[in-house]
Amino acid sequence: MAGYILLLVVLAATVFLVKINNRANTIAQEGNTNEDVYEMRDSLLSDAERDAYIKLKAISARYKCTVFPKVGLPSLVEIPRGTGNWLTFWNRINSKYVDLAVCDADSLEPLAVIQLDDSAQKDAKIEKDDFIEKVLDQVGLTVLSIDISGLREDELAAKLVPLLNSKGKEGG
Repeated sequence: MAGYILLLVVLAATVFLVKINNRANTIAQEGNTNEDVYEMRDSLLSDAERDAYIKLKAISARYKCTVFPKVGLPSLVEIPRGTGNWLTFWNRINSKYVDLAVCDADSLEPLAVIQLDDSAQKDAKIEKDDFIEKVLDQVGLTVLSIDISGLREDELAAKLVPLLNSKGKEGG
């Protein structure tokens, strides 16, 4: 008999805790029942990213290149048809992007990728960047990791121009 009473007490306590948890979730969600919670960002890029983008645009224009910000990894690499576990490989690249992609202005062939570093970078971003660099290295696309804090245009050009020259791009 004591076992049944204990079982009823445990069951009643469990039901009570589940109801409290459900009520707490309902209260937390009541303020956001519609989809009108989004706001447009002021810019596609942060201030530092925009500064690097503007500098890169000026450099790349002299080499008949163009720069694209925040390019998804699936736009740069593909998984060949018939690859086993295709979906697994797709899921690994699907939500990843590079900070900037430098492409030939006419063909839009990717020439280089630039990952912007700053002192606020977290371990997860570093791990993500390592994966991206490994994938891009596998397909022969050079990744330049550039510290953007206080970077001048001439310093950026010194890193990018030799790479563009090696791809047959001569400045004009």
